[in-house]
Amino acid sequence: MESLPHVKSDTEPENVADRVICIGDIHGNLKELCSLYENLVDQLGQLEVDSSTFCFLGDYCDRGPNTKGVLDWLVDFKNERLHDPTKGDVHFVCGNHDFGMASFLGSLPIDGKSPIDLDKTRKPDYTDGYWKHDVEGGMHYQGRRWGGSHIYQAQQTFESYHVKFDRHSRSARDELVAAVPEAHKDFLSSLEWVVDFPVSFEPGRVVCVHAGLEKKHAEEQIEALAKRDLSKSILLENRDPGRFSAFSGRRNVLDMPRELKGKALLISGHHGFNRIKKDRIVLDLSGGRPTLKTPLQAMILPERTIISCSTNEPNKQAISDKEQKNLELMQKYKPEEITKIIKDAILTTMKSHIITAWEVVLISEVTSEVEGQYKFVPSIEDIKNALASLANENKLESLVEFDVYSEKRKILYKNVE
Repeated sequence: MESLPHVKSDTEPENVADRVICIGDIHGNLKELCSLYENLVDQLGQLEVDSSTFCFLGDYCDRGPNTKGVLDWLVDFKNERLHDPTKGDVHFVCGNHDFGMASFLGSLPIDGKSPIDLDKTRKPDYTDGYWKHDVEGGMHYQGRRWGGSHIYQAQQTFESYHVKFDRHSRSARDELVAAVPEAHKDFLSSLEWVVDFPVSFEPGRVVCVHAGLEKKHAEEQIEALAKRDLSKSILLENRDPGRFSAFSGRRNVLDMPRELKGKALLISGHHGFNRIKKDRIVLDLSGGRPTLKTPLQAMILPERTIISCSTNEPNKQAISDKEQKNLELMQKYKPEEITKIIKDAILTTMKSHIITAWEVVLISEVTSEVEGQYKFVPSIEDIKNALASLANENKLESLVEFDVYSEKRKILYKNVE
């Protein structure tokens, strides 16, 4: 099938790629990234790896223990390829976590000055769960959420730069800005919102975007993403000025837009699972928590071969040792007390942003004020009971999408359920 011509974006390389290697969400897991690269070399050989076009699908920071080490590795990898004409192109897609970190540091991945008032990206009805201090030039709301709540799990990123995470502290940001090398800030500010390039294999075009594209007006979305333009309303999710579907969408961006069918491969990470449906590919089995059965992975195109990192981590070690004490903690509370804790956590988070199904799961892992360092990791039934109670009280508009992600959560937290 001959691919139809399309408008070339500024992010496209000059050469047509014969082989492409896509790598899913890394999330601060340096050891697994190094292992994955070694396994790619073992599979293909160094010369073939060197000549391949690489596309990293975003979310380089948070969750894992070594964001600093991951960014060091990626910066070196980028520089090595830029200065060696014998090596293939490399592209780095911007993920929602990366956008949050970059925004918090003042290194927004945009071209030139922001076309909008960044402080107006927070909707007025969001009153909590964000970093509230004034910043010269303003701060995008996702940066405020990243540094002012636990939803992004940015604490590990702070710690990798030897900075204490304190979501209420002005000085915590100053310390992080000082600790992050300029090379890392430059890397974050250069991230591409979409990668769109021609390939020599069917269907002749690869489009990579972190979460995906809305079903309608795909080419218009791609054009706006290529320009990294904060002002483009077509990119906003539910008309929220602080949220982009291409970075943070879930079910709304899972499918292949009709406009691209038969014309492109659309490849994303973000979702916490793998999904290959014809030319729509989601590659994120680990979800930032690599284990034996959910490793960090790469996909080799055109063969669609999946290569995994090697890991000695026991299966399902997706949570910390502290969180594994959940069973002991949960036994101390009655079911109605657990329901109330989850409800309170969800209602508090609703003050800062629209809740998606996956975030309901994350929000429900709440730190107990009584136990301090330990967290609740409630069962699916616990969460459903809390959601049903909120719905009965008319405090939630909809419970759709929750079941879509519940099975993934069962995989991640099998140890404690």
